[in-house]
Amino acid sequence: WIQQNLPTKNDAAIGITFTFMFALGVTGISLLSRKEGVHLDLNDFLFGNILGISQEDLWLNAIILLAILFSMIVFYRFFYLTTFQEKFAKTIGINTSLVHYYLMLLLAFTVVASLQSVGVILVVAMLISPASAALLWSDSLKKTMVLSSFLGAFSALSGLVFAIIFELPPGPAMAICAFGIYLFSAFFAPQKGVIANYFEKRYYQNKIIAEDILKLLFKVGTSNTLSHEDISKRLGINTQRLKPVLQKMTAKKFITPADISPAYFQLTKKGKETGELMVRAHRLWESWLVNQTGLKDDQIHQDAEIYEHLLDKELIDHLDASLNFPEKDPHGQKIPRLFSIEKIRPEEIKSGDEIFIHQTNGQEHLFKEHQFPLHLFNYRLLVVAPKKNEIEVKKVNEKKSYCLKIEREAIISRIVK
Repeated sequence: WIQQNLPTKNDAAIGITFTFMFALGVTGISLLSRKEGVHLDLNDFLFGNILGISQEDLWLNAIILLAILFSMIVFYRFFYLTTFQEKFAKTIGINTSLVHYYLMLLLAFTVVASLQSVGVILVVAMLISPASAALLWSDSLKKTMVLSSFLGAFSALSGLVFAIIFELPPGPAMAICAFGIYLFSAFFAPQKGVIANYFEKRYYQNKIIAEDILKLLFKVGTSNTLSHEDISKRLGINTQRLKPVLQKMTAKKFITPADISPAYFQLTKKGKETGELMVRAHRLWESWLVNQTGLKDDQIHQDAEIYEHLLDKELIDHLDASLNFPEKDPHGQKIPRLFSIEKIRPEEIKSGDEIFIHQTNGQEHLFKEHQFPLHLFNYRLLVVAPKKNEIEVKKVNEKKSYCLKIEREAIISRIVK
């Protein structure tokens, strides 16, 4: 209610509500404890006492568990849409406020069921830590829900075992185990963990360095060579950092030691092709920036140094076709051409041709929108089968094909092999 009706941030609303309710509960326990015959232990309320759970508490927990499982299974679609796609949920007639308050009711039941076990303070850890750990292992909501339930149960069981063995308070021991599971997940999760992220980051750093080396060697020419120290100075990279990258590039046959000295390197045929692709990506991206954004020649180099490593062959060809296959970049340097282009008419298209269909201003009326997906314009297309008044094409690296009706005025380029 505070989040929806007052200009208060989510974390502030949670802090305000939690501290108020916590203080209200402690005050209530203090007042009730003053009455004759009433004994309420504040420590049990704060930190729980799992050894003091009665038969009635177990039945209560079982009923709450079944109610929550039933609600999650039956109303999963409503919870999902309300939580992640609230505007869409409203448009299809879901009462998002009702669903939200029902979800909060289930959360309140969970907290009540956990009070006797871990107490009002540590219940927050048992709610958040297992779910946070599960999110590190999976991107699927259903898998995350199942895994977080399992991790929560494992935290409670292992915490109780440790509490018995080491004579510790059970509630805090459970919370510590939950944090331990989260810490383990934070380091060892295969995609989102710290270790996985370190090796992924290291991989991409080495990839960028290797591509910069290939681009540098391509610029100096295949007949020329550069030493380890020359490459280090030109790229501004420490020689020790450079050494394992050069060794790996040599092993993968991108470069080879020069005849004059093992300390000098030159490109192999494979390395020349990759280096040429990097130079082409760099100069085409510079051309696109000048053409589409209006940046000046002296404003584009650093940006191109970054994005040249992110462009794949398909996107590079798309940039080339979008710019109408420029011969030089904004600095006047020649853009490497990997293939020759010829303009053709629609009736000249043959099966097996690789073509580009260009989109120009005012040309959209030449294509029926339901027959020609706009995302195919200026992309490299393989002609599967030319037919009367239409052709069947697909992107080079995709299986899905499209039947296109192309008018005679369409601008088409064919790759000359």
